[in-house]
Amino acid sequence: MREADTELQSFTGPEGCATALRQLIQNAKRHVRIASQRLEHAIYHDPHTVQVLSDFARRSRYSRVEILVTDTQSMHQRSHRLIPLIQRLSSYIQLRCLQENNVLTAQEYALGDDQQILLVTDTEQWRGVYEPYNRQRARKLDDQFSRDWIHACEDPNLRQLQL
Repeated sequence: MREADTELQSFTGPEGCATALRQLIQNAKRHVRIASQRLEHAIYHDPHTVQVLSDFARRSRYSRVEILVTDTQSMHQRSHRLIPLIQRLSSYIQLRCLQENNVLTAQEYALGDDQQILLVTDTEQWRGVYEPYNRQRARKLDDQFSRDWIHACEDPNLRQLQL
């Protein structure tokens, strides 16, 4: 990794967040974990973001994307490009919902492997940082994600009837 690739990068706005998220996904080798309140339409419905997620999931049989959300209702009320992708690639991309009594510690974040972090610090203005290399912080968020993942459940609205 070049030195410039390891520097903290700030972003503002949904487009800046989506760009940083795509960079994290493209740089990941095996695992991407996303924790979000409701998978903001402006970021996760973006065709470029969905394509990058699709490419990552198909890149290797070891690729895994885990998405943890607190509210999927808005995804199902409006069309969302992630839904058909999750349904098609269910072996590689999983989405789970936190139970009502659990809340995300950090409102929005994404992890790439065991070192990349995207952290949204202000979800109204979509301000945050992308850190391509911060193993210590990534490990802490990954531990929290793992604890939340265990207590989360699959979204029954994503199941498809197989005939």
